[in-house]
Amino acid sequence: MKSPKALKSNSKNGFTIIEITIVIAIMAAIFGFTAVFGMSFYRQYSFFSEKNNLVAILRKARSRAMSNINQSAHGIYIGSSQYVLFQGSSYASRDSQFDQIFDKSKAVSASGLNEAVFSPSRGDSSASGTIILTDINAGRTRAIEINYEGRIKVQ
Repeated sequence: MKSPKALKSNSKNGFTIIEITIVIAIMAAIFGFTAVFGMSFYRQYSFFSEKNNLVAILRKARSRAMSNINQSAHGIYIGSSQYVLFQGSSYASRDSQFDQIFDKSKAVSASGLNEAVFSPSRGDSSASGTIILTDINAGRTRAIEINYEGRIKVQ
């Protein structure tokens, strides 16, 4: 049997304030780096999602024109805050009751071609050109080309 003196320990239990401060500083650094990389990843994901959405809307307009829905041309108008999928030979002369409106991200700006119209049955484009999407926060750009045959090419 051990004596009562042997059971007692001279060491103190617990952590010192310096040890706790060091652990908190290390955790803060880890969370800080994670937040920076996480936001960068989120912005990149948002930008590429916006590009994919615009391409999908362009393809939908061309598909509707090629399917000859309502025997009319179909197109897309790129506004400052939205994309409008419309029916008609131009955005100005469209029948607005057939409009489909899609919200556009505020973090992405679009320049270049702002209207593309596809002819019924054939899906040809009324004008060829390039739509340039720019990520306002990171400066990334992507180009979407539309040629006279209605081909949509992402670069």
